[in-house]
Amino acid sequence: MHPFYTSRSAIECYQHCPRKRWLGYLYGGRGLTATRANVPLTTGTCIHTGVAFLLRNVMQGLIMDVSQSGIENWVDSAVSIALQEYQKVVSESGIQVKENEDSAFVYAQECAKTEALVRAWAIAELPILVKEYEIYSVEDEIVVPLSVNVLLQARVDAILLQ
Repeated sequence: MHPFYTSRSAIECYQHCPRKRWLGYLYGGRGLTATRANVPLTTGTCIHTGVAFLLRNVMQGLIMDVSQSGIENWVDSAVSIALQEYQKVVSESGIQVKENEDSAFVYAQECAKTEALVRAWAIAELPILVKEYEIYSVEDEIVVPLSVNVLLQARVDAILLQ
C-alpha cells in the first residue's frame, strides 16, 4: 500500500466539507484549484515571506541588533520582499474578490495589511524570540507519521532551540 500524504489545510477542509476536500485535494489525483489567488491565503503567505527573511538573516548572523533602530533597514527589506511576492502572485493569477468589491482596492488594502503586520512582528515579537531562543532553521518541510500509511506534510515557520 502506498503512503497517503495529507496536510493541515486538507484536514480542516475535510472537517468543514468532505466533498470540498475531495474536489480540492483528490479529484483526478491532484484536486481542482481556483484560477485566482485567495486573498487571506496570499496575505498570510506574503507576511510569512517577510518574517522568514528576517528569521533567516538573524539565524545567519547578519542581523545582530534587533532593537527598533538597529533593524529598521532589515524590516524595510523584509516588507519590500513581502510586497514583491504579493505583486507577483496577483500579476500571475489575479485575486478572488466578491462581486461588489474593487480588486484594486482589495489589493492595496492587503498590501498595507501585509506591510503593517511584518513591521509589527519585527518590533513586537522578533526581539523576544531572539532573546529567548536560537533559530535553528526557517521554513523547513517536515513529514510527521500519523499512522502506518498516513503522513502529515507541513512547513514549520521556524525551529527554535531554547
